[in-house]
Amino acid sequence: MSSVFKVVDAKPWHCGVMARLLRDDYQKMLLGAGAPAHAQLRAVYDRSCLARSWMIDGRLAGLGGLVGTLASSDAYIWLALSQEAMTFPHHVVAEARRQLAEFLTTKQELWTTVTPSDPAALRFAKFIGFFINGAPGQVGGITVFPMKITAGEI
Repeated sequence: MSSVFKVVDAKPWHCGVMARLLRDDYQKMLLGAGAPAHAQLRAVYDRSCLARSWMIDGRLAGLGGLVGTLASSDAYIWLALSQEAMTFPHHVVAEARRQLAEFLTTKQELWTTVTPSDPAALRFAKFIGFFINGAPGQVGGITVFPMKITAGEI
């Protein structure tokens, strides 16, 4: 029997659930930086103008959204994936590209940050169309690369 994938509007309580389900590498990186996963997810969720949850067979597998205003031409995009989501790489890539294409119908640029200490996340961001745009910086004690994608590049 094949799995059922669904995207729904995110709820605040999804932040706590996702904090416990995060990819192992990302969870370790956050712990090493002293950045509590639940607090980080809730803070970005609260600043989001749009947040969605990715479900696999009714279980939370991803949480992401856009920070910015709906009327602005650019936004910061974020995504947290569970360990289970990693067992469905084709679905994750297809859904990420589908949502990027949707967002880029109203946004000219989408920005994100990816830490070089999470090579899987960096490969994923590049694979779906983001490119490094600037020198590494620090966010909450974590070194990150600023990355962007521009409408028409996906």
